Amino acid sequence: MRIAYIIYMIYPNKAQGVLKKILNQIEAWNNLNHEVLPIFISEYDPGFNPVSSHEYVFIKVKTKRDKFFYLKKVYPLLQEFSPDIVYSRHINIVPLLFKVARKFNYVIEINSLVLNELKIARKWSFSYLINYIWVKLTRLIIYNFASGFVAVSNEIVNKDIFKFKKPTIVIPNSINLDQFPILKKSNRIEDK
Repeated sequence: MRIAYIIYMIYPNKAQGVLKKILNQIEAWNNLNHEVLPIFISEYDPGFNPVSSHEYVFIKVKTKRDKFFYLKKVYPLLQEFSPDIVYSRHINIVPLLFKVARKFNYVIEINSLVLNELKIARKWSFSYLINYIWVKLTRLIIYNFASGFVAVSNEIVNKDIFKFKKPTIVIPNSINLDQFPILKKSNRIEDK
């Protein structure tokens, strides 16, 4: 299977936990013999190859206009790669997202109750308020166009996406246990 993974991260150096999850996900897909094209969209070049031995695309977005129209650069890549699935973590609706969702099988990963988080954040600044209003008006539209969902909890499925009757799976956030040694069992309790 060919998977195009759209990864929109404004500050990749500050979101190390998220980046690790994304990299583990790409590695898992590769281990299952899927061909993955990671497309990183960010304001800042992370300064390193985030996917080590894997090909990836980096699209730098500097201005608000770039951030809003980044899919103009992504769409030709998708057409060339011709993926079976376009996968992304939840992203706000921007021009061409509907075109992507109509042309390809578009799967959205939802990591939180986005609207609840933005409802709290809207009090912090005017830009958060605008973002809250935009997401409130548009997220259900793109959910209707999605081919399926990946959620990190049953709560998200039950409160946010069950009504769309699309294929949905719950995959909790986790760690790659292969990165940690197995500890020997000890029957002693040592005083410190």
